[in-house]
Amino acid sequence: MAEVARQLDETPESATVVVIGAGPAGLTVASLLRRCGIDCVVLERRSREHVAQRQRAGIVEARAVRMFESWGLADLVLGGPPHDGILEFRVDGESHLVDDSDGSEGPGARLCLQQVLVQKLTAAHLAAGGDLRYEAADVTLHDLTGDRPTVRY
Repeated sequence: MAEVARQLDETPESATVVVIGAGPAGLTVASLLRRCGIDCVVLERRSREHVAQRQRAGIVEARAVRMFESWGLADLVLGGPPHDGILEFRVDGESHLVDDSDGSEGPGARLCLQQVLVQKLTAAHLAAGGDLRYEAADVTLHDLTGDRPTVRY
């Protein structure tokens, strides 16, 4: 169990897990932890508006789609139609083909803008009672190998 404290007033709180960053990875981890009944606090240094609008590259690839489906989150957080086969990206007008198949059965990648994925993961996390704190500046970790690891911000 980690102790979470705002350094300004040093009011300690306890949390089983502290996730640092409310991007696609941090929000996915937080959502999966909550589905397992593990409470966590997500700390994000930027504002909610900044996080929601930040442009990110990438797609939700086939393995991640299967993971979201197996946890019952696919319909909640993924957008766009399933995509099987080859994806085309254009950089400076030049075509780049990417084969999404990983050799397994099941759905392929989902075309979902990353900022839309973050917005949907945020909404799902908060709707499930998750603790998400924006503008948590100067996050520091202390005594990580001890009995009472501490996260201050």
